Amino acid sequence: MPRVARTLTVFISLLCLCGCQREQAQDTPSSEGTPVAGIAVPPATVAAPFPEAVSSRIEQVLGDPARYTTAIVELQRAVAAHDVTAVAAMVQFPLKVTVDGKPTTIADAATFALNYDQIVTAAIAAAVVNTPHADLLVNQWGIMFGNGEVWINGICADEKCSSFEPRVIAIQPVNGTQQAPHAD
Repeated sequence: MPRVARTLTVFISLLCLCGCQREQAQDTPSSEGTPVAGIAVPPATVAAPFPEAVSSRIEQVLGDPARYTTAIVELQRAVAAHDVTAVAAMVQFPLKVTVDGKPTTIADAATFALNYDQIVTAAIAAAVVNTPHADLLVNQWGIMFGNGEVWINGICADEKCSSFEPRVIAIQPVNGTQQAPHAD
């Protein structure tokens, strides 16, 4: 059995033991692709409760921590599984990204899916899945993975912002230092 398949099998087994439910059968790969080699969300990261300090900071700065923590876990799982459709469903479009070293604006989920591997590079995927919840930075721009490779923030559902949806608002390569989301 290839290393990635063994890692995925162990990961899914541990999730089941933790009482977490699988959304997809282990032996049925995502229709969008295979898991990224060498990247696996540590079971402790996705199964453990969020650190109180992070939840408190999310509530203080952004709002309902439960909605954000769910989005964070879903994003980490989707990126680890290379589930292009699930990641695209979490993105706020249009999205400014870098494709083949060039700034590009992605208008919709279909275009995002076609360019997924050029947008969510191995380095960006690793930043998402390997950022422990305790290390997530929360500020006025949202919730930062890694050094700013990916950001999630709430997008208002109406003009009064009485409801919001956590969405990925930035996916960008960084040079090793913390970086805010792309400016408009």
